[in-house]
Amino acid sequence: DFHEQLPRLLRAGGVYSFFNGMCPFNVFFQGVACAVVQLELKALGLETSFTPVAVHTGPEAQWTDIRRRYFLSDTYYLPHCVLGEPAAAAAADDDSAAGAAGRRLASLNPQLMVRR
Repeated sequence: DFHEQLPRLLRAGGVYSFFNGMCPFNVFFQGVACAVVQLELKALGLETSFTPVAVHTGPEAQWTDIRRRYFLSDTYYLPHCVLGEPAAAAAADDDSAAGAAGRRLASLNPQLMVRR
């Protein structure tokens, strides 16, 4: 998996992003998928946030004969991942189970994952 190589490829403070095409047909499942990726990347030492970006999808006729649209919503959640210090990644592993569970629940809503 490419993400597993990121701690080796990035230096501390290095930034990474990717095309977020996860579950575009349902905003709830998209939020869940973003939360899962956020947890997986955190386990690798990357802090991840999702910035909402307005997207003009154009008229419906523009998508005629297109098998799969890139954007189904007028909001795209742009991933922003930053590799932390090695000590920060170890400290993240020491979090209490209750605190980690609370953060997982809060991160299910993409709006709560946005860093302002």
